[in-house]
Amino acid sequence: MMSYAITERCIGCGRCETECPTGAIETIAPKLYHIDTQRCHNCSSYSNAQCVAVCPVEEACTPLLHDYWDFWFARYRRLKHRLKHRSSAAYWDRWFGLFGKTVTRIARERTTESITS
Repeated sequence: MMSYAITERCIGCGRCETECPTGAIETIAPKLYHIDTQRCHNCSSYSNAQCVAVCPVEEACTPLLHDYWDFWFARYRRLKHRLKHRSSAAYWDRWFGLFGKTVTRIARERTTESITS
């Protein structure tokens, strides 16, 4: 059965430790956690691993893969999913464009006010 591991991306919030149904997550040092692979059972009674579900950081809790190719294909699938479902760049271009125009307009208004005062 697959277990999970906590990566260096962990911010030490402790949410995973309180949500783990088997108590497999242990505190090693303040804000430093470790998953006991003997006790972790991939949250088989849930639809997904609870440590992953409550973690605010992407890829801080990841499946512990023992094979190079398992790791490679898991990363490929994650990246492919992120590329397919990423937010539209056009939205952000429009947002930053409007923001830039607003800042420019406000700066002009303040300059005009200071000249007329």
